[in-house]
Amino acid sequence: MSLTKTCDDCFETKPLTDFYPHARNLDGRRGKCKVCMIARAKARYEKNRPAILVQAKDRYLEQRQARIEKMREYRATRKTSKQQGVPHASEPLA
Repeated sequence: MSLTKTCDDCFETKPLTDFYPHARNLDGRRGKCKVCMIARAKARYEKNRPAILVQAKDRYLEQRQARIEKMREYRATRKTSKQQGVPHASEPLA
């Protein structure tokens, strides 16, 4: 087995450690090197930045109420366990 691979994007021959793992490929590595993958992701983000930010804000607003309820529940159980003298998982046992 060869310890090098040629990138499908920049066509440079690089060591296998310069490629991300990918189980479906025969050699177990992606076809593009890490440098090209990062450049591609950055270019995609810059091209679609407004849409990505809108999606992130929408997702935040959709999940906000659930997070608030979960925090309220946690605080309520934390308060009662402290009042009852029950140690929290992060507190050392006496």
